[in-house]
Parts: sequence; C-alpha cells; structure tokens
Amino acid sequence: MTHPMRATAAVSLALAAALAVLGVLAGASGASADEVPLRFSFTNLLPGDVRSSSQPYRLEQDARVEAAVVDASPGSGVAWRAALCGSSGSCVDLMTVREGDELAAGDYTLTVGVTADDIRPGEVSSLEGRITLVERTSGSLASTGSTVLPLAAGAVALGVLGLLLILVARRRDHDDETGQEPLA
Repeated sequence: MTHPMRATAAVSLALAAALAVLGVLAGASGASADEVPLRFSFTNLLPGDVRSSSQPYRLEQDARVEAAVVDASPGSGVAWRAALCGSSGSCVDLMTVREGDELAAGDYTLTVGVTADDIRPGEVSSLEGRITLVERTSGSLASTGSTVLPLAAGAVALGVLGLLLILVARRRDHDDETGQEPLA
C-alpha cells in the first residue's frame, strides 16, 4: 500500500518543483519597462529660430505611461515641443502626457522641436525628460494581481502534500516492520 503512496508523493513533489520554476519564470517576465529618451539641446539659437530633431522609436508591446517627467532649461526664451508619432499619423504630445495614457505597439518617430523667442546670443537651451512605459495588459479588465502568488501557493501546497505522503508511507513501513497495526 505504501508503493502507490510513494508514487503519489513523488508526483506531488515533481508538480511542486514545476510550479516553483513557473513562478520564478513568471516573476522574471513581469511587466517590462521601457523609456522614451528625452535629452536634447540646441546651440546657437537666435530669436525666431525654429529647429527640430527626429529619431525612430520602436515600441515592442502595447504600453501605458507609468511616469512622465519633462524638464526644459530654466529661464530660456524658447518654446519646446516633443511628440511621438505613429505611422498612422496619430501623435502623443510628450509635453502633456500623463500617467495612465496608453500607446499601441509599433514604429514611431520621436520629434523634438524648439522655437526661440527672446533668447540671448550663445545661450544653450536643453530639454531633458523620461517617459517610462510599462506593458499594458490586454482585455477589458486590468490585471489586479500577480501570477507569481498563485503559482507559489500551489508549489508550497503540493510540496507539503508530497512530504506528508512520504511521512505517512514511512510510518506505515515502520509499523509493518515492528508488527504494529496501522492507526488509520
């Protein structure tokens, strides 16, 4: 009778190990973060100058804005603009983007521009910022929990079950060797 119990214990421990590995993998592959780089400066601007710089940006997965910080050099007589424009022509104004705004995966063009108004000769104007994006969950409801916790709980439960089955099997083996009647 203990042979099937030991086999069940082995299966239980193997499943516990598999769930633990899945939990580690799920934890490691949690929502990944990406950042839109905003570090630009323009030199030798004169009043009335309009300049811009563009670069490609690829967003691998649907995302939502987790944090947005954009800072222009203080006291400079310039007006900044920054946008992330998709191939469809729709743009996200990075100067006004907010936490929770969503972006679809795809190829974008990051364009940063400046218009000089009342600027002193030789003054350097710069823009720095960080737009942090995290993976957007699909479906109509946002994910409210971790996938790691249920996997870890299952691994612990199956591990405990496996250990209990081993203890019961050993107890029965011991009782059989000493000639005692099993308790249950």
